[in-house]
Amino acid sequence: MHAPAAPGPDGPPECVRSGCVVALALVAALGAFVGGRIAARFGRRRVMLVAALLFLVAGVGTALPIGIWDFTAWRVVGGFAIGLAAVVSPMYIAEIAPAHLRGRLSSLFLFAIVIGIFATQLVNQVIFNLAGDSASNPLGPLEAWQWMFLLMVVPATAWGLLTARLPESPRYLVDAERDGEARSVLQSIYVDDVAPKLAAIRASLADDRASRLSDLRAKGSGLLPVVWIGIGIAVFQQFVGSNAVFYYSNLI
Repeated sequence: MHAPAAPGPDGPPECVRSGCVVALALVAALGAFVGGRIAARFGRRRVMLVAALLFLVAGVGTALPIGIWDFTAWRVVGGFAIGLAAVVSPMYIAEIAPAHLRGRLSSLFLFAIVIGIFATQLVNQVIFNLAGDSASNPLGPLEAWQWMFLLMVVPATAWGLLTARLPESPRYLVDAERDGEARSVLQSIYVDDVAPKLAAIRASLADDRASRLSDLRAKGSGLLPVVWIGIGIAVFQQFVGSNAVFYYSNLI
């Protein structure tokens, strides 16, 4: 293993700069933090469309950067889109899917993430092999790493077009006092009378209250068991080391 390069006159060593650029994509946490509030105000479908647009813009921006700073900014845009999608997509699934399919469809959402990561590695390997080591570039005016980012446009466009055909969440429509539209959406999903389902949505909205940090605490000073389970999952996900593989797979 080579020792890290010393800082030069142009700034920190290359390994530090590349690490920061990679890590800043994890601003996804900010998108996840505000995603629920934005979806509550503007609707789940609109937020998913915004996320698709951000993915598309980030793909083009990172593929055709002017310099390291705007490349980093496009990474942040893409990370924010990841956060929005990670929160609003399962929210939409849970609110629109019939009860007997809700768990399966939510699980498929997580499965789709893993499939997407795997597909990305395969596509990047194909691009890497096409580029080869020859002096002539068979990929045209763009380099291999640029094509890897630019191809983000394909799933982003597909997701945006498919999302545009989806109905809005009936829960959001009832909350926005658009009961007629909510009824139409529910009637497109269920064959029986949807009046009880509308009433159930209204009742659940009436019971809603703003979440507080105190909701995570158990009696005394500890946290609820489910919170410790969530923390443990997050910690062990990092210990597995999979993030390093799919963030630095090209270098590996």
